[in-house]
Amino acid sequence: MLAVVRTPVTLFAGIVSLDPNRALPPQIGARLRASLSRNRSDQTQLQQGDGYAIAFADLGLLEGEGIVVDSSGALSVLAGTPLFESDGEHLSRGEELRKLHEAALRGASALLRTACGTFCAAFFDPTSRRVWLMADPLGLRPLYFAVDDGYLLFSTTLRALEELPLIHRKIDLSGLWQLSSLGFTFGGRTPYEAIRLVDAGTIAEVNAGQVRSHVYWRWDDVEQRRVPESEFRVTLFAAFRKSIERRLGKNRSSVAFLSGGLDSRVIVAGLKLTGATVHTLNFSPEGSADLALGRLAAEAIGTRHVEISTGPLDYWDRMVAAHATWLQGVAPEERPELPAQIWTGYGGETVLAPTNVTSEILALLANGRTDEAITAFMKTESAGLPGRMFPRAVRDAIANAPRAALHEELARSKCDPGRRLHHLILSHNLRGHLARHHEDIDLRRLEFVLPFLDAALLRVVLSYPLEELMEHRLYHRWLGEFPPSTSAVPWQAYPGHEPCPLPMPAGVRVQWSDGWYDKRDRRAELKQLAAAVRQNLADPRFPDALLNRTFVRLALAFVEFGFLQYGYVLKTAQTFVRYAAAPAGRGAGTDTH
Repeated sequence: MLAVVRTPVTLFAGIVSLDPNRALPPQIGARLRASLSRNRSDQTQLQQGDGYAIAFADLGLLEGEGIVVDSSGALSVLAGTPLFESDGEHLSRGEELRKLHEAALRGASALLRTACGTFCAAFFDPTSRRVWLMADPLGLRPLYFAVDDGYLLFSTTLRALEELPLIHRKIDLSGLWQLSSLGFTFGGRTPYEAIRLVDAGTIAEVNAGQVRSHVYWRWDDVEQRRVPESEFRVTLFAAFRKSIERRLGKNRSSVAFLSGGLDSRVIVAGLKLTGATVHTLNFSPEGSADLALGRLAAEAIGTRHVEISTGPLDYWDRMVAAHATWLQGVAPEERPELPAQIWTGYGGETVLAPTNVTSEILALLANGRTDEAITAFMKTESAGLPGRMFPRAVRDAIANAPRAALHEELARSKCDPGRRLHHLILSHNLRGHLARHHEDIDLRRLEFVLPFLDAALLRVVLSYPLEELMEHRLYHRWLGEFPPSTSAVPWQAYPGHEPCPLPMPAGVRVQWSDGWYDKRDRRAELKQLAAAVRQNLADPRFPDALLNRTFVRLALAFVEFGFLQYGYVLKTAQTFVRYAAAPAGRGAGTDTH
């Protein structure tokens, strides 16, 4: 018998005493609840028993149940939506949760191999004290955990664990360096030694005080197939359409971003094919190609299109403000069933035309010149940082950290060298870019719908030779599977990739040549950043053991004098200060060993 708590969980955090006879610290449940959301209107709840407490919060973004408890007291809690493949009727989120709970109770991971969605989940059996912490096949929905002083703590946000006094927060220098230079980490690392991240396609099992990882899905297990391109395009289109239908479910209306690129456009075209009403939203700056081309695409495909071309300079803040403005302008009876769930083409180019895997990098990898390929990749990602930014005591320790991590991660894979890099980007880079959103989802109040990151769709893509996906050549021919309106108007094409065959509108600012904002906006953005870094430098907790204060001051002066290319130094300094500025938890510090 399963008792379902009818709360569509977005965030959760928990603590389990690994010794069943050891009580939890006083008030820890209340602290967990308080850590989940910074929005005072959110009603967080608590499920607790002997030696455990699970806090969870509904942000109004999802539907269906998010926590289930059986007659033995075993429980499962779910954030996101698994979207298990099924030939039958669409399963509700609550039904998927119950299936997940029953599988975890049996210790069976086969069900997870059928997951196509973005989610994380935790299972706890109070009798055996066994815990399963589960990540989706790409690890897109973060789940952090720590085993410290006889307790297991876990959370969907890193900040919730940072606020608890039980965890040693000594800096993991390799993790911090990877995050600062690459934007993501490897091997479940975080900026802290004690806190880990459940990796993509992995179950972290905690049993009898021991942590073991069970990998239920590996992307290099996808079998390579050589089929005619025309056949592959048809198969790919069918998988893409199924991905959209799987996420749309029984809803008949949706809201989607629609910019000037192809990724958001094909999402919108796919939604229209289902017969759904589609609201589209564009928040690109005035005069940009993104704004002009998004408008043309909306007219061609036939959507209810809204443009908000002004707003905050920060991309995420601008997105939230634009969505709020759109929502205010839509009559309640015309709104989608889930207006806070916004469809996005995020990851499309990474999946179908990996822009950060160049032909040069593929050739170097194929010839065994891995180190040179890594150098080229890091240049593509702008991942290098000047050694002078760091004190001599740590300079040597961190100089090769990203390169060594990339070597190690590429060596883990068993497929051809080029595809190894593609797997790495899919399993780490995409998650890294989404991490900021998931960390602040309590403030942003938006849930992304990500059809390009459907696991079943990815299996189709990864079965096809990577070389055939390069430079958008296949992508452009794939457009022929869509209604003619999809490719009737021009789109922005990546530099060095196959160009758009249609002429661009006159006088628009192209994203890659002139930037997202004009120079005045860019200066204003960096002015805000410079003010924050100036505050960091004045803070007595500034991590002098890890950052060269003089070099940061110099970069700050250059930015203030108009040398905007030094802005990356200020952003990196902020990342280091964010994690290394003497946090208040026990065992805190910036140990560099």
